[in-house]
Amino acid sequence: MSSTVLLRHLHEARIAHYRHSCANDATDNDVVQLYLWNSELAAALSEVLGFVEVALRHTIDMQLRAWSVEQCGSDLWIDHLDALPTLQRSFATSRRNLYKAADESRKDRRSDHPRRGEEINHDDLLAHVMFGTWGKLLPEKFNPRKRHADGTYVQDERNLQARRELWKCCLHKAFPEVAMDPRGFGTGNKVRDLRRLRNRVSHMDSLLYVNVGSMHDQVLMPLLNSIDNELRDWALARSRVKKILAERPSMG
Repeated sequence: MSSTVLLRHLHEARIAHYRHSCANDATDNDVVQLYLWNSELAAALSEVLGFVEVALRHTIDMQLRAWSVEQCGSDLWIDHLDALPTLQRSFATSRRNLYKAADESRKDRRSDHPRRGEEINHDDLLAHVMFGTWGKLLPEKFNPRKRHADGTYVQDERNLQARRELWKCCLHKAFPEVAMDPRGFGTGNKVRDLRRLRNRVSHMDSLLYVNVGSMHDQVLMPLLNSIDNELRDWALARSRVKKILAERPSMG
C-alpha cells in the first residue's frame, strides 16, 4: 500500500511546510518521505528529552528536599510551600492541582500495580509537576510580563527576585557541573528552550525550521553535562539525533 495514503489524513496547513521544503517537481511520495523523516527525528529527540526531564526533576527535587529540611524540618517541600515563601512565589503549580492529578492516577492503577490502594505521597505529586514548571523555578535576566485579567501586563518583580534567591540559596547545587553561569540565567534559558522543543516534538509539529543540531549540541547535552558529566556521555552515546539528521531525504 502506498504511503501517500497518509496525505488524506493530514490537513494542508500541517503538510505545507513539507511541500515548501521539497523541489517544485517533488511527488506526493517525496513529501511523505520528508514527513516520515521528521517523525523519526521527533522520536529520537523525545527519547533524549525524556532523559533530561527525569534527570532535571530528580536533581531539583533533591536540592529542594535538603533545603526544605533546613527551613522547616521536613523534606516534603510541596506540602510545606507556605513555610517556604521564596519557593512559593516561584512554583507555578498549585498543590491542590497536583493532588487532584495524583489522585486520578492512583484510581487508575491496575489490580496488579504494586502500589494499588496506597496513599498519595511526595513522589506521586512530583510525577505530575510539568516540565515547564521546572523552567519557571530557574532564574532569568528579564522577567516575562504577567498578564492581568483586564488584559494589561505588568512585570512580576517579586517572582523574578524569588527565582534568583532560590538559585543562590539552593538550586545552583542541582547543577554541580555548571560552568560560567553563576547567576543561573543560562541554565534557566536552556530548560525553557527545551520545554518549547519538547512541546513541538510532543505535538508532532514540523522540525524543518528548527536548528535541531544546535539544540542537541548546545542546549540539551550541555544541560545534562551541568548535572553530571557521565550522564551527558551516556545520553550522547545513546542519542540517534545526529544520525537521523544526516539521513534527511534530499528533495532538491
